[in-house]
Amino acid sequence: MKPSSLIYIFDTILDPNNGMYKEGVWFDIKMIHYVGGKERSIREWELLAKLAHLKINITPNFPNIAIGRIILSK
Repeated sequence: MKPSSLIYIFDTILDPNNGMYKEGVWFDIKMIHYVGGKERSIREWELLAKLAHLKINITPNFPNIAIGRIILSK
């Protein structure tokens, strides 16, 4: 990975205060069922980044959708 490289991950970040919470839960259930996906908390994402020696920047859910953005960098 080059020093200027970025890894973008768009994932459901469950937040009961977001109006899209139910849609996020349903999306996660489908991912777990169809492709063996795994629900990760923000702390789990932070631990994965730390183990990979990467910096992490998490943007909470975008308005009106249940998807948030995680950016990993050197």
